[in-house]
Amino acid sequence: MAPVAEMQARMPVDALSSKDVDAVQASAAAAVVSSAAAPETIAKMLPDTIPENAPEHCPGTDSDQAGKASACQGCANQSICSTAPKGPDPDLPRIGERMKGVRNKILVMSGKGGVGKSTFTSMLAWACASDAEKQVSE
Repeated sequence: MAPVAEMQARMPVDALSSKDVDAVQASAAAAVVSSAAAPETIAKMLPDTIPENAPEHCPGTDSDQAGKASACQGCANQSICSTAPKGPDPDLPRIGERMKGVRNKILVMSGKGGVGKSTFTSMLAWACASDAEKQVSE
């Protein structure tokens, strides 16, 4: 049985509590931790500043040398890297301001596509919103 189906079978919608949400989070975290992937494989799945099709000695998109270093010569990303804005995303303060009123946040992440992130997220949202008597947020 798929994890989402198991969750639905074990957890009636009207019984959803913060403890249940914690259990779902813990099981998702356990699934990630119990991955048989080697640490270097997991590191490759994490976000990086070096494009996938970059040359071997790419300085990375955040570097002052992005698009200008000798390793960048002939790279398909050279013009993009040299003109891209450097530094932190300018929208971070605005995002932080909007999110500070959100008390509970659940992150559903994976370094791979097609693993059920959207399905799980929509089912969890449905479960949280299905009972008008329960208020998930303040």
